Amino acid sequence: MPDQAGRVLDLLADQQLLTKGRSFQQMPVYSLHDYARQLAQDLLLEEYSPDIPTHLKSLNLTARQAHRILLKRYFATTQGGLWHSLADDGYIHAHLTWHFQQGGDQHCIHRLLAEETAAGTNGWYEACDRKGYLPTFCKDIHQAWQLAEQSYAKAPTEAIELQCRYALMLVSLQNAIENIPPQLIATLVEKQLWRPDQAIAHLELAQDSHYQARLLQALIPHLPSSFSVYILQAIHSLPDLGDRSRSLCLLAPHFPPLLCLELLKSIQNLPSDHYRALVLCEAASSLPDLALVPMLDLLHSFEDPNAYLTVAAGLVTRWPDTIPQVLETLSQLPPSPDQDPQLLAQVWHAMARAVPETALSQLTTHCDVHCDLTIQADVYGLLVPRWPHLLGNAFQRACKIPDEWACAIALARLAPYLSAIDLHLCFNILKKLEQEAATVIVMAALSPYLPQELWPELLERIKTLSQEHCRYQALRQILPVLPEALRSQAIYIGFSLTHKPTQTLALTHLALEDSSLLPKVLELIDNSPDPTLQAETYRLLALQWPRFLPQALQATTAIAALPARRHALQQLAPHLPELLLQKAFASLIRSKDREAQKTLLNLLLPFLSPPLLLQTLALYKTYCDPTPYANAISQLEARTQRQEAFQLSSSAARTLSLKFPYHLFTRRFIDPELIRSD
Repeated sequence: MPDQAGRVLDLLADQQLLTKGRSFQQMPVYSLHDYARQLAQDLLLEEYSPDIPTHLKSLNLTARQAHRILLKRYFATTQGGLWHSLADDGYIHAHLTWHFQQGGDQHCIHRLLAEETAAGTNGWYEACDRKGYLPTFCKDIHQAWQLAEQSYAKAPTEAIELQCRYALMLVSLQNAIENIPPQLIATLVEKQLWRPDQAIAHLELAQDSHYQARLLQALIPHLPSSFSVYILQAIHSLPDLGDRSRSLCLLAPHFPPLLCLELLKSIQNLPSDHYRALVLCEAASSLPDLALVPMLDLLHSFEDPNAYLTVAAGLVTRWPDTIPQVLETLSQLPPSPDQDPQLLAQVWHAMARAVPETALSQLTTHCDVHCDLTIQADVYGLLVPRWPHLLGNAFQRACKIPDEWACAIALARLAPYLSAIDLHLCFNILKKLEQEAATVIVMAALSPYLPQELWPELLERIKTLSQEHCRYQALRQILPVLPEALRSQAIYIGFSLTHKPTQTLALTHLALEDSSLLPKVLELIDNSPDPTLQAETYRLLALQWPRFLPQALQATTAIAALPARRHALQQLAPHLPELLLQKAFASLIRSKDREAQKTLLNLLLPFLSPPLLLQTLALYKTYCDPTPYANAISQLEARTQRQEAFQLSSSAARTLSLKFPYHLFTRRFIDPELIRSD
């Protein structure tokens, strides 16, 4: 039967008696063609029309009678005479109050908005919310408010009562809308539990512009490309320039290539070079080739040189052939105290990574003329992996950099490509460095390539470092490649550290290479009063000896400061077996600190088994925030079949639905029964 009806409807559409529109619940929607609609209206109403074929007769009804007959037939399908129980046919919910007005039954609109469910909630709101018609509900309230104003002359007391009631309903609706986390709405769209137009309707109902911006930014990756122009218009309406710019950055990778000129116009309309530059830099990686010329025109209109530099880095990465033009522009930029040297360095770094061979000579020539030694060394260092013949130029410039920190970074970048002679020269520079942090950088980079004869000198240089923290860092960095014959000297350096926490960490790393140190390390750890140090050292030991995982967990749970405990648990959680995860979970369940409990449980979610996730759901239902609950459901779905996750969580979901005023959103997100009933 449905197939036969579909064929008939398609036949009528082919004959242009019906118009086939967008789908509703995966079924096509048909509407009357204009001619068929006019003919139907002529047949329905009493006015004579010469367009009516002679063999057809009009029903001779008035428009009001026709609307009332339609309403009577719809009313016969309700349950208990309540309009909010109407089945959703894709039409009546959006047009019910209009039919009331056309039928002369305005008082029915007030009764409709006063209907209650068995649970005592507003029936028409529940029906519209469940079926995605919240804009209709909002329109109906405004319409009823207008009708109440019009009735003021006849019944002022009743009119004022109705207006107050509708004002409160609108405020409550607004609060409910803006209390729903934007990411939850985006998840509903992503999981196809909401249609995109439902999310857009929700966006339009929100009044707070910052909430609108956050919701728009959350929705952008999940909306079809057909919504791109609408999204662009919505972004234009955001009053905050930062919100507008961030939204454009998120939209750029999802914008249809053929409409890229519209996107560039929107970027051009931003009232600040700074924001234009930030968005253009982000958009450059996803713009098609046809956007290059207008983008260059926009770029050359900048008055702020820092804005130009911001975009130039993204431009040359996307289109390396523009490097000659960028070089020419850089050479013409006048010196300015406001120019950001870091932005200039980023542009040169980007050009060095992307430069084609045809522009290599031009790049190095401009670099030698216009850049200081630090940028020259960076540029040549980035060119060396592709053009090894430039190693000599790069090494020469790195050695001449007066700033020790910049010199250390440049030498570290070149370490994998240096010859034995160059390594000796580099080691001589290392011995002369006065900044100990810079010395550690060079040591760490050189150690995998250092000739055997230089290792004793390297260890002696570590001993001369005055800062114990630098000695520890240098020792930790070289341990993986330290020759076994020199391990005793490294152990001596570790024991020479007088700061107990630093000594404990150093000896822990040494124990991973030499297990004979383990008893001493355990003694130091047990004698330490700092649970943060204990957690870190036991975690390091547990990577090689899993038997230390219980001690690592015990120390982690003893950390008082939440940021430190969060970091320690984040490092430890991936290595915990199921039994210890249960123990960690149990300790969090007992915690009375709700904020710490929520933060730390979120860290454990990716590693919890489905039974533990269900217990987490039971805990989260007591929170006044559905976001953690949604995160737990997502993790549950990742570990089980979707339907199984739904079945496991449905009872908890129903309990949660009683907690939040916007429960239908949350319930629809996780309860398949509600999805099917919708």
